[in-house]
Amino acid sequence: MNLIKYLERFIAYQSLKVRSPHSLARALCWGIYIAFSPFPLLHTVQTALCAWVCGLNFFVILAAGNMVNNPWTLVPVYSADYFFGDMLLNRILGLNSHLYNPEWMSALNTKLSLYLGIDNVCLWSFLIGGNLLGIILALSAYPFILSISQRVMNKQSISPSIESV
Repeated sequence: MNLIKYLERFIAYQSLKVRSPHSLARALCWGIYIAFSPFPLLHTVQTALCAWVCGLNFFVILAAGNMVNNPWTLVPVYSADYFFGDMLLNRILGLNSHLYNPEWMSALNTKLSLYLGIDNVCLWSFLIGGNLLGIILALSAYPFILSISQRVMNKQSISPSIESV
């Protein structure tokens, strides 16, 4: 099944629980942001806080985050976070972000350099890149997800086969 059909079925199933296409689209976009968030062990906490503060469906946010960031996509997502932040800070803004690393990063850089051949990993590139990339992707996905949500919720009847999602 292609991704668009799966997304339409997921949105149709969730629309039974969520009454507004805007709140469903916001929950899915928050999940996308949380998936790219550079705080790996806090994604569930972020999901719970976001659902509570924004009044959104916890399971929709969690499912969207897990569709984007799961064990198969963990390395590419966090690599994209790091390289986006590194490109932004070092190449575009011309900052030497390695000067602003915390002291404990030098020990980590030594080990990474020794075992993996990766030199000068910058914590700030990861943190800034992850947050900005998550915000950019979530905001750019919102109109697309909103249009699918509105199309699915405007249908007169939802087929019973959606219950199998």
